[in-house]
Amino acid sequence: MIVLTSCGATANESPANPAAAMEQNTEQQVAAAPHSDIRETVALQFSAYEASSNPLPLRSLAADEYTRISTKEMSRYAIEIYKKAGDDETIYAALQIGPDAYEIGQIGYPSAPDDLYTVQDVQALSAEYIKVTGVCGANCPITYYIKLNDQIPVLHSRIDAHTAEADINGDGSNEMIATVGTAADTTIYQASGDDIVAANVNEALDAQAVLYQSSANLFQSYAAGELEPTNWSFKENALHRVP
Repeated sequence: MIVLTSCGATANESPANPAAAMEQNTEQQVAAAPHSDIRETVALQFSAYEASSNPLPLRSLAADEYTRISTKEMSRYAIEIYKKAGDDETIYAALQIGPDAYEIGQIGYPSAPDDLYTVQDVQALSAEYIKVTGVCGANCPITYYIKLNDQIPVLHSRIDAHTAEADINGDGSNEMIATVGTAADTTIYQASGDDIVAANVNEALDAQAVLYQSSANLFQSYAAGELEPTNWSFKENALHRVP
């Protein structure tokens, strides 16, 4: 599967390290407010992620439709970064497989540095994806997950957030963790049979901000009025407080 990220609003500059900037902004956003009670275990309410139930084939792109800016070569394919004729405000991405090009969508804006556009092969939700990421301003990311079905590329999902893939519950399959916003809003995506379901961690914890710490495989929640986070692990569709 291929994943691509970007954002939908233009800006003159973007953070060099979006994750670090998000964490710093999260601490600044937690303003004084009443203290909230801490529970030891909180069940997450997962619901169907509708975008995954109807993946769309990517549109074929003719050579005369775009002007290439740069190319990111991978072993089985390439990602073309390009402009469309008559559109000077938006940067797009396309998937190149052999002689064929397929339009992915918007990835950024003209003044964004090229190294903010990334591509990698990832495993998540018991499948392989191509992941492409970009940015069009502060706190407005977009991530595309693309899957090759018999070499026919389909857009599995577009998530307007910074994403990570990690086995957060120890079941041997990577879940997707998506975080967006100055006061970080975090959602977990996981497989449920042939479907994908999602749950918002902030809502479950009634937290003003939630960050995922990949090094410790923990979630950190910030309640309003608290500068020190509460740590949580994820197992069996529930968050468990870690002392």
